Amino acid sequence: MKKINNELKLVNPLLMWLIVILGVILIFYFLPSTKLFSTNYFTFILGAVFATYWIFFLSWSIKFHKNAPLSTFKINRIVKDGPYRIVRHPIYYAYIILGFGIFLFFPSLRVLFSLLWLIIVLSFWMKLEEQSLVKKFGLEYINYMIKTPMFIPNFKMKGGKR
Repeated sequence: MKKINNELKLVNPLLMWLIVILGVILIFYFLPSTKLFSTNYFTFILGAVFATYWIFFLSWSIKFHKNAPLSTFKINRIVKDGPYRIVRHPIYYAYIILGFGIFLFFPSLRVLFSLLWLIIVLSFWMKLEEQSLVKKFGLEYINYMIKTPMFIPNFKMKGGKR
């Protein structure tokens, strides 16, 4: 049990964000700041919509599961309400949406590759978290995985519930 607890402590979002930040620093150091397209009112408004959506989805996710931004070791229950009803990783989903919004505000090669790096790291990290949560919660989490998409939200609900 001690080995599992240590594994759960390692799957910590702080470590994940450190990996993301180091990757972004390297991207900004090595890649040119080539602008990919001109910004206009449309990209500005769309970027603002993405940023607003990020704030909404992030705060909604934390409201329903205050321990979700912590390591899997500190998660003590599976939340299946609110945003967790439509996607298993709503906080990571929100950050990827924010990344697209930032790219619309600053459409450079650096930001595009930083966004791709973010998506790669978060995708890998979601898999790590899920392995840890399956070890911790077993069949209950596996059933949740079957019913709820990992990354792309499922906004369709039959009869008000899925």
